Amino acid sequence: IKTTVAEASAPISEPLTEWMEIYLKKDKIGYSERHISPVGEGYLVREEMLLKLNLMGRVSALKAVTQATLGKDFSLQGFHFLLTSGAVRFEAKGNVEHEAIRITIGEGKKGRKTVIPISGPVTISTGVPGLIKGRGLQVGRSFSFSLFDPSVMAQQEATVRVLARESMEIKGVSYAAFRVEGEFLGQKMTFWLDDEGGVLKEEGPIGLTLVRASEAAALGDFEGSGREDIYRLAAVPVKIKLWQPEMLTFIKLRAGGLEGVALDTFALDSGRQSFEGDTIAIKREKVPDPYQLPGRVPDMQEYLKPELGIESDHPLIIKAAAGIVGELQSPVRITVKIMGWVFESIEKMPVMSVPSAIEVLEKRVGDCNEHAVLAAALLRAAGIPARVCVGLVYKDSAFYYHAWNEVYLGSWISMDTVSNQMPADPTHIKLSHGGLDKQASIMGLLGKISLEILAYGYD
Repeated sequence: IKTTVAEASAPISEPLTEWMEIYLKKDKIGYSERHISPVGEGYLVREEMLLKLNLMGRVSALKAVTQATLGKDFSLQGFHFLLTSGAVRFEAKGNVEHEAIRITIGEGKKGRKTVIPISGPVTISTGVPGLIKGRGLQVGRSFSFSLFDPSVMAQQEATVRVLARESMEIKGVSYAAFRVEGEFLGQKMTFWLDDEGGVLKEEGPIGLTLVRASEAAALGDFEGSGREDIYRLAAVPVKIKLWQPEMLTFIKLRAGGLEGVALDTFALDSGRQSFEGDTIAIKREKVPDPYQLPGRVPDMQEYLKPELGIESDHPLIIKAAAGIVGELQSPVRITVKIMGWVFESIEKMPVMSVPSAIEVLEKRVGDCNEHAVLAAALLRAAGIPARVCVGLVYKDSAFYYHAWNEVYLGSWISMDTVSNQMPADPTHIKLSHGGLDKQASIMGLLGKISLEILAYGYD
């Protein structure tokens, strides 16, 4: 039996509120509050989540607030999403019109408008519990729906399956529960729901768990906040310690855990990087000089125009790029100058947000994602094709998730503005490149991929 967003659901007649405590392994790191109220012919849903995360040894607060209006079938009609992490803030509002969502990103007059096409009705993550609630849960049943995720501005298909009937205990209270499993962004999620479809518990990747609680308990002290470094938990350890990885000229690795994961094979096997079977080989490329700008080469226009988070046509970005470049004419020298400026000008601080080049230019703070989107925007404004790459990079006997750039200088050349490298050292393993939706695709590898260093060499 399959249920979709477009099908009618059992009505929710009274406001419902769910409080959850959030744990990373055994440590409480935050809370969430979900609220749904019947309004007119549909529902108003709101979720507030607060997390205190250890990011590379620094405890940072992350707050996300999502409010959405849904139809009686829980299809999305409009949303307001706000994400704050330290000094960084991301805000987006949208309304569904026919087969598209009209979105404004940013605050007030600074807001930038875009249109994202969608296929069929979609819901939003805060509406999923309500979508499932009251639909006659029974073992063997499945629910299929399309989700719109405002953090990556993309639509994704999801199916959850009711697998078993189980007994569980939460803080001394026994519940009869349905165990439900689904996959979101390539990651397995497990839910335990009560007879009415209310969430009792959720389990996700790298030890993230949400557990039903009272309001007082959910808002209580986060005693364990800061113990587990979330970047370290997501890292891929290796047995060989590399000395001075920035001096490497090549590296060969064996990758495991890729079965059943949707891979960007073009990104894995192109340019300086090859991927065959389970083996990844990367050679440091050479920077050509002199080199002339490619002009209006059709296949490069994608990497010269603005996109979400890379606002290369914004007056502030254009002005900044002109000031950095000055009278320089050589594309290679322009690229090096922009790389150095981003490296020197942006305070290196871990944040968890949706990166925006304009926001980074104004706040001058961020991690690899913020460096990469600003560099891409400045390069495009200067007429040099550039894109954002995501993958893994070596540090202290492990490979960490990371973002950097590639610039087109006759061929694609890697560039890392966090470490001020061009080309970037060969321990940069590219898993994908492109916009937010492409970058989110590597989530399916989190906690699954393993790496073994087979060979490496220096100058």
